[in-house]
Amino acid sequence: MKYFIFLYTVLISGICLAQIDVTFKVDMQYQTVSSNGVHIAGSMQDWNPSSTTLSDNDGDGIWEVTLTLSENTAYEYKFINGNSWGNDESVFGSCGAGNSNRLLLTSDQNMILPAYVFNSCDFTAYGCTEITACNYNSEATVDDGSCTYANIGYDCDGNCIESNIEWIGDQNNDGFISIDPNSGDAYITIESFPNTGSATLNLNGNDYPMNYSDWGNNAHWYISLELNPSNSYNWTVEISNLCATSQSYSDSFTTDCQNVINGSSEDLGCGCGEPEQQVGYDCLGNCLEDSDLDGVCDAFEIDGCTDSLACNFNQNATQDNGSCIYLQFDQLADTSLCSSSTLEIVINESYDSYLWSNGDTTNFIQINQAGTYFVTLSYLGCQTTDTINVSYLPIPYVDVGDVFNVCSGSFVDLEVADGWSSTLLLDFESGDTIFDANLESLASPGQYQLVVTDSAGCIGYDIFEIINSPLPTANFDYSISENLLITNNLSTNANYFEWNIIHHEEITIDSAQNLSLDIELCDNDTIVLVAHNDCGTDTMISIVNPTNMVAFDETFSVYPNPFYDVVFLNDFESFKKYYIKDLNGKLITSGKPSSILNLEEFERGIYHLILLKDNKHVTQKLLKL
Repeated sequence: MKYFIFLYTVLISGICLAQIDVTFKVDMQYQTVSSNGVHIAGSMQDWNPSSTTLSDNDGDGIWEVTLTLSENTAYEYKFINGNSWGNDESVFGSCGAGNSNRLLLTSDQNMILPAYVFNSCDFTAYGCTEITACNYNSEATVDDGSCTYANIGYDCDGNCIESNIEWIGDQNNDGFISIDPNSGDAYITIESFPNTGSATLNLNGNDYPMNYSDWGNNAHWYISLELNPSNSYNWTVEISNLCATSQSYSDSFTTDCQNVINGSSEDLGCGCGEPEQQVGYDCLGNCLEDSDLDGVCDAFEIDGCTDSLACNFNQNATQDNGSCIYLQFDQLADTSLCSSSTLEIVINESYDSYLWSNGDTTNFIQINQAGTYFVTLSYLGCQTTDTINVSYLPIPYVDVGDVFNVCSGSFVDLEVADGWSSTLLLDFESGDTIFDANLESLASPGQYQLVVTDSAGCIGYDIFEIINSPLPTANFDYSISENLLITNNLSTNANYFEWNIIHHEEITIDSAQNLSLDIELCDNDTIVLVAHNDCGTDTMISIVNPTNMVAFDETFSVYPNPFYDVVFLNDFESFKKYYIKDLNGKLITSGKPSSILNLEEFERGIYHLILLKDNKHVTQKLLKL
């Protein structure tokens, strides 16, 4: 039975509170959702556990419903994984009312509540969690991929935030064009302020990014150039900083026949300042014939394997002819096996020889114990080795019990370890799957096999049986001889008894299976036997009438029994009077019998109906539901 503290909305001085819409949300991602759905119950809807349903239309595990409530009002509520009490949450903390309910104080505006985690004050809020994003949400707990960012160089309002390029030129007065005396390469260099941005060189219509060097407040830009002799070069450098104002500088220069900037020279044979060509080469030192363009003339090429990593590497070869042979093997990966499992490793490629760490020389090996194993492969004189580490994992231990005695209306909840990735409940005889996840509320009798799989895929099992235990049935008869009461206990399915002998307004209590008491019993004294077992109790009541208590006629009957409000007496005309007493022999009511006795005001319980006929009493036990 569940108890709740309700908060009620109060209308003061006839003023009705305005209505607002409130959206309730609950995060069920960590629960197995009932097939009956998710519901909410609270003081706003008379705590009905099945009338208000939540939905999860987008399948994200967040269930919600929108209700119309009064503004500036306190409500208590809770979520239910199903549609009945017993599946409701119990919440304590900052969101709770202190009595396992949740507490809501409405405002004067429509409200969307956080997605509280079922059975917790924690909540899930979707949004952008990246602090640098334009739409950063400080209250979001889960990033929903909605983050948006400003374009490079701009703020979130579209304003340019980069610095303008204010100056471009030759800071150290060493000119824009220079020659490296060691390499002979030409350089274009230029400086700018401030120390930021990027620089692009346009040389005869082609764009090239320039290199950057930090000169304190200024930036230094440079690029090396491969120049051709007897050529003219027009160049422009533009320095920019994204969306900010840029600056540019343009100039030109020439090279002479010896590739000297703005110079001149004479022809020595192969051209300007060059000697005559060598045998087999042109004036530029290139082969007259080099079909593969590798810099080695065709007449001097040596075919072979040119890769030093190959088994047949030829250090004299200048031209690779595709004959290289390699020996590489890296297919063995460390692994873990479940206990009693066997691992077979097969090498499908062909090699000259195989040598395993255990001495085997075949292309396969079977492993049935933990350890480190390796194989050495040989081919064309080359060798390579690969290693595997094998470890064994224990089989998960499962012991839920052997035999469960289940009472009618009760069930068995199996508790399994949290670390197991899956559980299966099978019928032991047929092998049919009964449950594949939820192991709660198991009540059907039979033999079962519980199969569990841990996170490594190892499987363990346990076998158990469920037996239905019936309720007890209280029954006895008795004899009285010279004030000696002897009972004969005829109860079934009971393991504990309680006798109550009500005599002369006194009560004798005994827990023996049978009684042998020296006691003076009078008419209408009562013998009560309560039979117990683990599933419940049953009670039999007998009113003592040693002299004139007789059985009902076959034509007489009392129905219905058990009853709710009224009972009907069949063939009641032969009785003069009726009495109704409680278990303690106390007279509750009496009167002249009729076809209908209205007992609506009686409390639930067991009563005795006693009827008088021909100066004899007959009795019948009644049960009010």
